[in-house]
Amino acid sequence: MLIDIEKLRKELKKNFLNRKIDIELDGDITYRLKIENVKFLLNKIYFILSDNEANQLSICLDEVAHIEIEERQIDIFFNYEQKIRIFT
Repeated sequence: MLIDIEKLRKELKKNFLNRKIDIELDGDITYRLKIENVKFLLNKIYFILSDNEANQLSICLDEVAHIEIEERQIDIFFNYEQKIRIFT
């Protein structure tokens, strides 16, 4: 697993916290979701994005192969044919 938790946390605080974000799930199915006023929880096991009301995305980091972090964009690649893109 190639994840730099601190780099991810820094990007989330800088460009995602309390903002409107878009999430795209690509793989066997395609799904799109928007979360406004986003909050996050990040530790060595879970990555959760939420609006603290009704919308939430929860990712178990044990299933993640690697994460690519760019300014205002996070691509999460899983151990199987699935990818999540999070961007503002």
